[in-house]
Amino acid sequence: MNSESFASGVQSATVAQPVLRGSSPREMKNLHINEDLKKLLRSNSAFLESLGVNPMYDARIEEVNQRKIRIGNKWLADFASCNYLGFDLDPEIIASIQPVIEKWGTHPSWSRLLGTPYLYEEAEEEFSKLLGVEDALALPNCTQISHYCIFILSEGGEIFLDKLSHRTLYEGAKVAKGMGATLTYFKSTELEDLEQRLKNSTAPKKLICVDGVFSMHGRYADIPSLAALARKYDALLYIDDAHGFGVVGERGADESSPYGKKGNSIVNYYGESYDNIILITALSKSYSSYMAMITCSKELKRYFKSMVSPYLYSGPVPFASLATALKGFEVNRTRGDAIRADLYRKSKKLNDAINAMGLRNENNTDFPIFNFYLVDPSKVDEVSTYLFQEGIYVTLCPYPMVSKNDVGFRVQITAANTDEEVDHLIKVIENLQNLVELQKRL
Repeated sequence: MNSESFASGVQSATVAQPVLRGSSPREMKNLHINEDLKKLLRSNSAFLESLGVNPMYDARIEEVNQRKIRIGNKWLADFASCNYLGFDLDPEIIASIQPVIEKWGTHPSWSRLLGTPYLYEEAEEEFSKLLGVEDALALPNCTQISHYCIFILSEGGEIFLDKLSHRTLYEGAKVAKGMGATLTYFKSTELEDLEQRLKNSTAPKKLICVDGVFSMHGRYADIPSLAALARKYDALLYIDDAHGFGVVGERGADESSPYGKKGNSIVNYYGESYDNIILITALSKSYSSYMAMITCSKELKRYFKSMVSPYLYSGPVPFASLATALKGFEVNRTRGDAIRADLYRKSKKLNDAINAMGLRNENNTDFPIFNFYLVDPSKVDEVSTYLFQEGIYVTLCPYPMVSKNDVGFRVQITAANTDEEVDHLIKVIENLQNLVELQKRL
């Protein structure tokens, strides 16, 4: 079957349609919007049109059974989850919630400035001990941390932002720019250029912002080189390790996999100290808890408490997430390395299959994030329909969310995915190549 007949086939196929939300540009024509917004809608018209028909956009999930999800009457293997360690389904962690909410209720009504239940401090202490840092501050999510802490750390100075950084770092840097900081971009693959920019900078404060593990392809940032530059030019290195924390950690002879031990961050994986380094991470991924952390000295922590709006004013982390985070630290100590070994085995199986197919593959770490790239970016809706029919759920990467050359879909493996699910995924991707063209390895 060629790509044309495949496209016509999937468009007429009957599949279990999820309940979808969203408006197409035609439905928006009567809205009272200005010309700038109209231009933006027109530029995103293809994506907005697909919101109403693509089975993997804005899908209503009716039921979960381990790492299977039900959309409409269709069960699919979930490869869009970032719960890498499977803690969201761990019976021991689930059982930790009830005693905590019976004692504390469902949610604290105070901002942390007004009242901090001791569970917060216990979580910060456990996180600090795991990473080997002086202290840490818990806030609800990484987006809030970056939106507030980047401008606090760079006030009146210059931000050096890796062009491959996550969007939340871009947004945080733009907030800081609005507050008076200078914003400079660099490529993490061209550190000579970054060094020259640091050398030429006369800013009183310098902040280098990067991802620890890149969320699109699982590669690791060159933390040792970046840290050396930060120390040489009296800068701070700000690392968003939302994906790496919980999976990668310190190396040792007794490690259970090449991810290292303990899952205690990309900094520890490289054996680096935290001198001139600020690390933030979400516990919402590997630890499956709604919470984020930023490392800091005790002095900086006091300053954050006086300046960071989510600490001063916002509703804090729910008690259920505090319970699962604390139990997650315990499970990580007792079973974490065995879980990571199993995760590595499944991820390597998929990575080996991708390489055997000769597909474009930027994952050189066997980290459980894999991207598949389409030769024709207009085929993303047809591909998603095929995957849906075959019982595979993924993260779509359409234009303009990514560049046209990077349009495709992303797969994440978790410890809760079964070997049978991974084997089925590999077979579906092999068959997919007979229907649409995937980019090959150069």
